[in-house]
Amino acid sequence: IVNETTEALQVLADRDQVRRVLINLIHNAIKWSPANERIRIRAESKGDEVVISVLDNGPGVPEEFRERIFERFYQVDPSRSGGDGTGLGLAICKHIVEAHGGHIWVEDNFEGKNGKGGCFKFTLPSAEENTSA
Repeated sequence: IVNETTEALQVLADRDQVRRVLINLIHNAIKWSPANERIRIRAESKGDEVVISVLDNGPGVPEEFRERIFERFYQVDPSRSGGDGTGLGLAICKHIVEAHGGHIWVEDNFEGKNGKGGCFKFTLPSAEENTSA
């Protein structure tokens, strides 16, 4: 797991709940990535939000499943998960992020090996005062 966050960013959030989101996303990235692959974590300021990203080199999420994977008990392919998933992890992430006023989604990781992989992103409100006003 590589922390590629370069800025000292602060968000308005419950530390334990955000930790739970990160643990769930990192766990999924490890589970779906080939052995010994890097999982990258990034955070960047975007206006009055901070965008946090977890990037992996797994198979990624097909576009037709990207909204549904955040539903409770939904799994794209339960047979590939080895039976160790309940389908609740991403739903919990969505609930926590939205309770903080943020948004969560998944994209392709074009930086991954062979242009494959998943990039899960979520936003949290920035604790920095908005100086653009």
